[in-house]
Amino acid sequence: MATYRCENGQIKEKLYYLIDLMFKNAGSEYIVVQGTNYQWQIISQKDVKGIIEFILRDSFAYYGGNLYQQQKGIPQGNNASPQIADLTLAVMEYQYIRNNIQCGHPLSFSLNRTFRYIDDIFHISDKKDEFARKSAVQTSLYNKTDDYSFSVVRYPHYESNIPISMGLNTLQGEIIRIFRNCSLFEHFLERTRQLARYFLHIQYPKEILCSRLYSTLKKASHEYLTN
Repeated sequence: MATYRCENGQIKEKLYYLIDLMFKNAGSEYIVVQGTNYQWQIISQKDVKGIIEFILRDSFAYYGGNLYQQQKGIPQGNNASPQIADLTLAVMEYQYIRNNIQCGHPLSFSLNRTFRYIDDIFHISDKKDEFARKSAVQTSLYNKTDDYSFSVVRYPHYESNIPISMGLNTLQGEIIRIFRNCSLFEHFLERTRQLARYFLHIQYPKEILCSRLYSTLKKASHEYLTN
């Protein structure tokens, strides 16, 4: 599964387009935001673009004795990164749909059944599609690390310095996520078994895993039946 990273210039282009459009539609040359110590700050259109420029430019990584500046993608861990990703993709999505409508492409009218959460897309296909004729949507989880040619450390080892409770809470959260997103029991069972095998591999005792698995499933099934 390939991962595409936008060039910083492309990210700025999309966000600047959005900023220009927002200020134009608002008919204002500045916005007022609440800063530190409950003080109000006046920020101009140019200031907003400068903030975006700074966030994208001021991202560095130190590796192997060398300092590298990030050229692609959004700084990982920055407080503004999720919003930057969401807004960039929102502009790309808007422009794509607008261009399709302008050229009369029939695809544009089916995109009203497309839903996006940051960079994850869920699309309900046309009625002619096979799954739609069955009047049901089946969902399951795909973990892209399954296709990696190398191992990925995903959860803390049982004997690490990280509290055991954090590892077990992570296990519980993953089980609930799998439970909510797998519409078929066999898909849920397959993913849960993979998760359990991984935790056994990183030395979590079988008794503790079984106990947490049982309590989590009991809670998740109760939530499902009462909602």
